[in-house]
Amino acid sequence: MSNREENVKIATAERVECFEKEIEAFLREVFGLEAGCYLVTDLSSLGDFFPMGLTSEDVDSAQSLSEVHEMWDRWVLGRIEAAYGVRPAQTAVLLADLMWMLGQAKAASTRH
Repeated sequence: MSNREENVKIATAERVECFEKEIEAFLREVFGLEAGCYLVTDLSSLGDFFPMGLTSEDVDSAQSLSEVHEMWDRWVLGRIEAAYGVRPAQTAVLLADLMWMLGQAKAASTRH
């Protein structure tokens, strides 16, 4: 055992703080999470919430982990599209970037 102290460093949250209300609403809408039940930083991505939303039966029926990931990607991207009218290209997107994208899509739809 080492006598060296280990420090835990958490990424900054400057960008996500700009989208605090949007992230709270998004995580409640998509995953059913209440504020305070998660930690989100500027490095948090949509994929960090894998496999939330899948049932144990879904996971057990898959033949491989990659199949579970594909199943989750379809589920979560479809859920976002149904709720927000926008389908991100992939789940490997930072939450701050996703919130910006959803805001842009909402602003564009209100202009038309």
